[in-house]
Amino acid sequence: MIISKYISGATINARIGFTITETIVTPETDTSLLDNATGTSNFAAKGAHRLKVTAALARLDSGSTADSRFIELMEIKGGRPTSVVNRTQLGTILKTLARRTYDESGDYTIRPFMFESKESVTLNENIGVYDSGATTYGGNTASTSLLSLKVSPGKAYIRGNEIEKTTNTFIDIPKARDFNTINAGIITYDVGNYLNITNVYGTPDVSFISGETTPYKQIDIYDTETSTRGSASGTRIGIARARTMEYSSGTAGATSSTYKLYLFDFRPFMFLTLDGTPSPTLEVNHSNGGVQVKGVTSGATGWVFADGTSTTQVIVTNVSGRFTTGEKITASDSSESDQIVETSGNADITIDTIVTKNVSEARQVHMTDDDSGQHFTADIVLDSVSTTESFILLNATDSNGANAEENVITEIDKIPLGLNRGTTGGTGSSLKQAQLKSAEKNIGLFKLNKGTIKTLLTTTNSGASDTSYYLRRQFITTANSVGVITLAAGANEVFVSHAEVDYTVSILTAGAGGTGRQGDVVSFSTGFSGGGTSTITVTNNAVFGNGAKVKIIATILKSSASAKTKNVKLMKQCKVVSGTTDAYGTRPTDKTISLGRADVFNIAAILDSEDTGTDAVAPTLTVGTITGTFSKGEKITGSISGAAGRIINTSSPLSYVLKRGTTAKFAAADIITGETSGATATVSAVTAGSNNITSRLQLET
Repeated sequence: MIISKYISGATINARIGFTITETIVTPETDTSLLDNATGTSNFAAKGAHRLKVTAALARLDSGSTADSRFIELMEIKGGRPTSVVNRTQLGTILKTLARRTYDESGDYTIRPFMFESKESVTLNENIGVYDSGATTYGGNTASTSLLSLKVSPGKAYIRGNEIEKTTNTFIDIPKARDFNTINAGIITYDVGNYLNITNVYGTPDVSFISGETTPYKQIDIYDTETSTRGSASGTRIGIARARTMEYSSGTAGATSSTYKLYLFDFRPFMFLTLDGTPSPTLEVNHSNGGVQVKGVTSGATGWVFADGTSTTQVIVTNVSGRFTTGEKITASDSSESDQIVETSGNADITIDTIVTKNVSEARQVHMTDDDSGQHFTADIVLDSVSTTESFILLNATDSNGANAEENVITEIDKIPLGLNRGTTGGTGSSLKQAQLKSAEKNIGLFKLNKGTIKTLLTTTNSGASDTSYYLRRQFITTANSVGVITLAAGANEVFVSHAEVDYTVSILTAGAGGTGRQGDVVSFSTGFSGGGTSTITVTNNAVFGNGAKVKIIATILKSSASAKTKNVKLMKQCKVVSGTTDAYGTRPTDKTISLGRADVFNIAAILDSEDTGTDAVAPTLTVGTITGTFSKGEKITGSISGAAGRIINTSSPLSYVLKRGTTAKFAAADIITGETSGATATVSAVTAGSNNITSRLQLET
């Protein structure tokens, strides 16, 4: 049976079955009803009339009521069969069997139904099931107030009755509209990932102050305790960034007191010693992070840290996998066809030795400042770690156990010999090492207490925010002639009352007549006033004297905090071009490609020109007069083709990309309509664009 010759399958709603026709058959029209007792039909001996029932395959519209003589076998909605009659209803017998099945086995599934909650109305690309105003499978009008529950095909026995669905079923569910308001709700900000530090000189940069500080400036990690306060000691073994610093214990300001240094972006170094000097050098094209090296055999990857990389030594960070000695390495910016790192004589270079550093070896933190004497240094407080057996202290091992049980290098062959713990013997030891505290609490974004919270704005305060939160902000200021320091907060902000943990102060330049010296960390407790207001003053001429320049990390309570306004920028384009020596992640041949944007929620299309000398181009629609004004990025649909896409520009020719997951394409004579603007135009020509390779890549955010 042909359901429809001219209507698109997606719009067909019909019922398929038999139309029943009943007729009376008489002996006058059918001689077989005459008495044939004598061997021939006897017209004088007529038999009984007969009722003739004829079934003809037919279709009715879903809304048709002319079905008094119609037996339904199948129902089609949106071009899909939603119900099929494939068994005989046996009435009482079937009910008896169902009752016995339920008594014996209860409810169960043969092929479980799978459920997926979707929007009823299409909002963005494939999120919704229907267009706005369309009739749903349940007979309702699609709108934003409905959810559409997608139920997959499956089979189950419910109270003994067989329930089978052969296609997806969509069930309308009204969205919850009841709500509750919580006032003065509290969200705890539990942050960790800190080192305990002592012998502190200065403080790290954590905020932006024009001409003074760099937000989250790089902190260098060294393997030797401070020998001269304000100067680095030993070998740098990693880098990190400071989130904040706060008092922990001891006498505030004393060199013996303990502070917490909260870190993030911690990157320990791996030192690769090569058997030759790369030519060109691995840092020639990029500073830190632009070159990726990869082990040819192991497949391990890492990023070259330029500062310290030279001749045969390569420092790498963010290592994934395990490099192995003796293997060759490739460099992402190499001009060689195989990208293998070579010497100036074109000999392939291999890894000679590998040394991996970690936080346990850290002994000092250091931050460089452009101004003389204003660096930040501190020693890391070590923790005692008990071992079940003794260990060997090597020649380079200090009193704290650093480098204990590292490989021994033979003097002649330079072959590393590993030292293993003995299976027996030894009475145990205590090893001192650095440890990151609460390392699992290292996130900067926190969810609200409940996932169902829709907004922090309420009608009772005219939609204004009443959110309050605590923050740390850095200040740099100068004491006046009598040692008074004044700080001012911003709008809707107040300083908290003094507590040593809430105010960390260091002296950048000593004041005349004050006892504070450059690099000293001092207390704000003496002469503090103004807590709970937007301005605080600290009067302490004895410490600050005349003209002391100080750096302060202060705790502030901000109220009526406004949410960040984010405006969607639809159909933004990013061109990725070839470049052998360009930074990794910016070229089309790289496994991972950066879009150069901090916030992306969807990729509409990825187009490939398949020619290194030609830019990729999007397909275009040449249109006549445009009625109305199209909006960049809005969805357009074709009146004849049924194609859907999003436009990149708003004047002819219109660049566009097709909606993902659709196969229909725009055609000449299509009248396109903008979903949000309502603008229309007639297509006169369609020009194909570059090859669409969206399915080959995956967006990671």
